[in-house]
Amino acid sequence: MTGPYTIQFKRDSSSRFYNLNPQLKQGEPAYETDTGRVKVGDGSSLWRDLEYFGGEGGGGDPDALLEHINSLLPHPVYDDGPSLTLIYENAKV
Repeated sequence: MTGPYTIQFKRDSSSRFYNLNPQLKQGEPAYETDTGRVKVGDGSSLWRDLEYFGGEGGGGDPDALLEHINSLLPHPVYDDGPSLTLIYENAKV
């Protein structure tokens, strides 16, 4: 099937994620609507034990993340966290 695809992250406020402390599936992204930060599950860790995408040092630029997600393949692989290629490939399954 060809055409536009929509990938939607699990999303909620940072305080709600913290209070619920969910376990994300391996490769499952989750977006904090109030901070713009993203965590990606490893299949076993709870929310509070996961690092933010790109490390703990801040949320980065949400516009840059969206631009990267919408860019043509191949996506680069980052040394400091899961690659968006992996997330994208998992979403196609």
